[in-house]
Amino acid sequence: MAWREAKGAGYRFGVSPRDVTAAGEAALVGWRAKVADGVAEPVSRRAPLSDEQVRAAIGALFFGLSLVYVIGTVKRLLAQ
Repeated sequence: MAWREAKGAGYRFGVSPRDVTAAGEAALVGWRAKVADGVAEPVSRRAPLSDEQVRAAIGALFFGLSLVYVIGTVKRLLAQ
């Protein structure tokens, strides 16, 4: 669905903000979830974000770092 066809505020390219939040939170497992749980409430009190949005951002950060590590490993493997 194109973003012009999407209904509701915040939709762009057919993806709702709720979907993005769910994707970020999906990366939070184990100790990463505990870190996000401990940080989300204090950050959301100081920033104009909900607890869920802070957790999603932390999950996206951990996911991005994982990608960087995997890509670096593959590059080193291919360079050998």
